[in-house]
Amino acid sequence: MNQLLLAHTNIGRFLDKFGTIRMTRPSFSKLLNVCTDTSIIEVARSVASDAPKTIILAKYGVISLRTVLDYIRSMNAYAGWGDYGEVESQGKLIITQTHNLGRKGTLFISNYLESVFGLADVHPKTSLSEHSLIFEI
Repeated sequence: MNQLLLAHTNIGRFLDKFGTIRMTRPSFSKLLNVCTDTSIIEVARSVASDAPKTIILAKYGVISLRTVLDYIRSMNAYAGWGDYGEVESQGKLIITQTHNLGRKGTLFISNYLESVFGLADVHPKTSLSEHSLIFEI
């Protein structure tokens, strides 16, 4: 119960203003699998260009790497995209994202997150596989 309230407080109340819906991972995966790669990229970039900026500004008042990372952490916790991790190594921030949505899930998440990072003018080096993404900043 506490996690539900925390998730709602951290990100859910902002997402509710946009009329967001939640769906199961298998349903989202099926939806992605009937889409072309090009349409997945276009949709991911499009949805990442509006709501995240508004939510970050409403929650923090500024867009920065710190606030973008907090938004991504919150979205992972609330939307259940997968497992998120951060580690500092040799002066760089390494962000890992694993999921079970397959290749097209990676395509969607990577383009979405790259667009969200772009809001803070951050352009990480990205490595992708079928079930994971690695961003190096």
